[in-house]
Amino acid sequence: MKWYMLAAHQGYAPAQYTLGLIYDNGDGIEKDSSEARKWYKNAAIQGLAEAQNNLAVMYEEGLGVARDFDSAREWYWKSEHFTEKLGVAKEDNYDLNIMNKAYDAGKAVVKDYNEALKWYKLAAIQGLAVSRHNIGAMYELGLGTEPDIAKALKWYRLAAEQGFGPSQYNLGVIYDFGKGVKADPVKAAKWYKLAAEQGQAQAQYNIGDMYELGLGVSKDYLKARRWYQLAAEQGQANAQYNLGSLYDSGNGVAKNPSRARKLYDQAIKQGHDEIDFKLWARRAFSTQESNYSDYADARNSYRDIAEHGHVKANITIGLMYNSKNNMQQDYIKARKWYTLAAKQGYALAQFNLGTMYDQGKSVTRDYVQAYTWINLAAAQGLDEALKTKEVLAKSMTPEEIEEARKLSKELMIKSPTK
Repeated sequence: MKWYMLAAHQGYAPAQYTLGLIYDNGDGIEKDSSEARKWYKNAAIQGLAEAQNNLAVMYEEGLGVARDFDSAREWYWKSEHFTEKLGVAKEDNYDLNIMNKAYDAGKAVVKDYNEALKWYKLAAIQGLAVSRHNIGAMYELGLGTEPDIAKALKWYRLAAEQGFGPSQYNLGVIYDFGKGVKADPVKAAKWYKLAAEQGQAQAQYNIGDMYELGLGVSKDYLKARRWYQLAAEQGQANAQYNLGSLYDSGNGVAKNPSRARKLYDQAIKQGHDEIDFKLWARRAFSTQESNYSDYADARNSYRDIAEHGHVKANITIGLMYNSKNNMQQDYIKARKWYTLAAKQGYALAQFNLGTMYDQGKSVTRDYVQAYTWINLAAAQGLDEALKTKEVLAKSMTPEEIEEARKLSKELMIKSPTK
């Protein structure tokens, strides 16, 4: 599941769909319809037909979301899996009976992927692009068959050559990340671009990123900006962030800090998991022309960041309150923020907190507490902590050192390491 999660957070639709299945079925974890719907929707937005279909089922049956027949109908229509619910075929060459059977096999309480694969192949023989795509996905993910990337490529390519955007995107991802094949950025860029031209937001972001970095294509900030803009207009958070960065740096566009900050804000408001601390930090200090150039305003912005769960912001706020350059220097507040980050396993925060106990800043000098926190930072390999621990030990009794080490072990069990 770890690898599916990593790929899903990178925008890989089949992985998002698979996570939806895992949460939907409670496969190895507790069943969670809300999480299932979230991942189905992420994949569905990118055009993955199976995800669109399963999302429609969730809206129809009220699983993980309030029952909504209009939304169900919308996603059934997009999925191109037509049943008696719709009573029409979207294209003349659809064999509705075959698609019904594949659909029924895929949506059964006990999903029969072997049966679904059989019917998809019958539909694929008739030239149905979505079926060819679904077969490719099933071979890629090992649904109803053993995983076989060569066969997945074959079916994706057949659908992609028919102009089917999701298959074009998936081919781009396979060549981009070298999934079962040798990584080939030129081929990745080719397929991303074709999918992007059909309006696939994730593909637009990916090809924009390749133009910005010069991967598989010649570096071209103007083209990067164009694709980022198209993806950003569809709400692609990473594209909003990267486009903001271009406006911040003036690459491929006139420098515009105000525009950059608006784009950062758009990305932040989506609350996507992949929007990390650096985005918030960029927002806080997006240049002197920004409303956030003032030191106090920046600190307040970091406080907002921390409240959204970005623990690195806790360290930054602590540093700001601890800084000699800060006219509002406040050791008590610095210690508070260091403590929050230290308990979450951040070595720098642990070291700084230990140093405050060692120096008696905002607190009575306490060598045991100082050694406890500095020892935790040293255990993570922080060089300065390793040196300071040795010096600190010379001022302590063996009993104090033993007590501090015991406390460190207890905290280590409770805290992650970062």
